[in-house]
Amino acid sequence: MTDRLESIEIDVTKGVCKINGEAIRDNITELHIQFEQGVWTVQRTSIYLGAMELPAKEG
Repeated sequence: MTDRLESIEIDVTKGVCKINGEAIRDNITELHIQFEQGVWTVQRTSIYLGAMELPAKEG
C-alpha cells in the first residue's frame, strides 16, 4: 500500500511521532525516512501478533 506523504512530525522530548497526522503505533518496529533527489520516502515496518483457533482435524 502506498500513501501520499503529507507531513512528518517527530518530537523525541515529547514522545511524538506522527506521519500525515497519524501517531505511529506501538507495533511499529522500524521507521526509515529517506530524502533523495527531491523525493521523500518513508518506510514503516510493523508486527502484528494474534492468535486464531483452527478446527480439529478429523480422523
